[in-house]
Amino acid sequence: MLLTIHHSPFCADDDTTFQISTVITHMLLQPFKEPSVETAAQEINQLSVQWSQQTLDDSTDTRKGSAFVWFVWTEICFIARQIPYCFPAQETLVRFIAAMRDVPDDVDGKWRELNYFGWAARDALNDIKEGSQEEINFYSFTAKLTRDSTQDFSLWAIWCFRDIIEDEPSATAPAWWRAQAAQKAAPELDARLPVAALWIDILGEKIYSKRLLSRQCCERTWDLEE
Repeated sequence: MLLTIHHSPFCADDDTTFQISTVITHMLLQPFKEPSVETAAQEINQLSVQWSQQTLDDSTDTRKGSAFVWFVWTEICFIARQIPYCFPAQETLVRFIAAMRDVPDDVDGKWRELNYFGWAARDALNDIKEGSQEEINFYSFTAKLTRDSTQDFSLWAIWCFRDIIEDEPSATAPAWWRAQAAQKAAPELDARLPVAALWIDILGEKIYSKRLLSRQCCERTWDLEE
């Protein structure tokens, strides 16, 4: 199965976004050699330098330098949703995000801190149809970023688990209410269960350990208060 990646709609109207997308897709679609995420990260950073200089020199350009960072993350999120969760290219994209954090001449720390990436990811998720293959792909991407401690999206996993196990009506509720709730929940379970399984497969042990540690910290706090 061949991997096909489409540019985002923004590329048609913005040359900078097209250049960003071209660098990333070229990195992902090299069939005969191991893609260099470090080289691609440096190319993106160089585009950022050029962008900053352009907006500085052009007094009529009201766009801020931080807009470039947003363009990068938005384009990456658009690409991530297209890559099947089981394809090696997704791991490459995950490694690319980590490489962006290690760009050597990151003067203002915008890459090291992954500024705006969480917001861009949330925006992308809101734009994806629930239960679609794109949603599964994108959740897999964020789970792997969390697995590698590049960016923490573990709260998304908790929200997903909550949707599955915490919305069951009480056993003392009227039968008609429970029947109505079950009918309403069925489509949501169909959409949420594959995503939950993905989170558990990629990140289950890490999430469990993190939540267990959080619970132990809370218990110690309660002991101190007593």
